[in-house]
Amino acid sequence: MKVSPAVLLPALLGTLLASPVLGQTKVAGTKLGIVFADIDTNFYEGVEINTGAKTAFSAGVYFGVDLHRRFRLQLEMQYVRKGMDLWFPGVTGAFNLDYLELLIPATFMIPFEGSRFVPRLYVGPAAALELSCHSVVEAGGRSYKSDCWDTHRVQFGVLLGGGSDLRLSVGV
Repeated sequence: MKVSPAVLLPALLGTLLASPVLGQTKVAGTKLGIVFADIDTNFYEGVEINTGAKTAFSAGVYFGVDLHRRFRLQLEMQYVRKGMDLWFPGVTGAFNLDYLELLIPATFMIPFEGSRFVPRLYVGPAAALELSCHSVVEAGGRSYKSDCWDTHRVQFGVLLGGGSDLRLSVGV
């Protein structure tokens, strides 16, 4: 019997995160952000098409378990919009992609004794499921809308970055 990694990984993480034996700190929360996504492309050779970043937003939730004072395993899910604006003489348009992303960052924390500020570095796999893709073009006073074709419905990548926690005291 062959077991897909897409089934095996969430099952193992679920078992690990739900284990009462760990007795470690659990964290959960929401995320909101601004996305400046840009697609750099050359549609047609010799035609001057200008593209610009599409400003959008992202929103999501996360759950994590501190497995050690310096190590956290986290599971995140977020909605993200990406795309671009384009224009050339007499034509303007927009290209929008909506994704549901699943991120599993392993976080290495660098705590300072007696400090509430905790820098962290993280790395892990990421998968993005395309929810929708459409384009809108306006030319000659008319508007044309179209769904995308020939896009990758599922994309895989690696999450790499840094951040910080600010530990707050509980109670009065």
